[in-house]
Amino acid sequence: MRKTLFVVLVVIAVIAMVGFWFSMQPTEPVAFSIDLPVIKKGENATLTVTVKNLDLKMHFVEYRFEVNDKVSIYEGAEELLPRTGLVYTFNYTLEATIPSDTRVFVVTGTLEEGTPSITYSISLIIYFDGREIEKTWNDLNLKVEK
Repeated sequence: MRKTLFVVLVVIAVIAMVGFWFSMQPTEPVAFSIDLPVIKKGENATLTVTVKNLDLKMHFVEYRFEVNDKVSIYEGAEELLPRTGLVYTFNYTLEATIPSDTRVFVVTGTLEEGTPSITYSISLIIYFDGREIEKTWNDLNLKVEK
């Protein structure tokens, strides 16, 4: 009887430890970062967006970057993303065979005459198959200095 109770307790402890270990693993489906949060006028920074394909199905993905009109976002070094008002968009198909996808964008901002520095907010909204996914990441800031 004691041996059976001991085995049951050990199994419960192992299950609890495994559950705790899995709960501590990074599971965020989106990572959004900027390499240089402070740039000089005329310089640029790099935005990186990584999404996880948690269900390993094909998805139509749309990124919407909401920014000030003094901020420009490029795919690569030269191709300006399409913009409507204060929103830049980027669309692509995430294939079912790809468990994680990383996209890199170039961002720059301008200063008005007489302004020594300004900080712009960069907000990202992501849609999978036309539905907005829950936001688990923070907005980013880009500070532009003279």
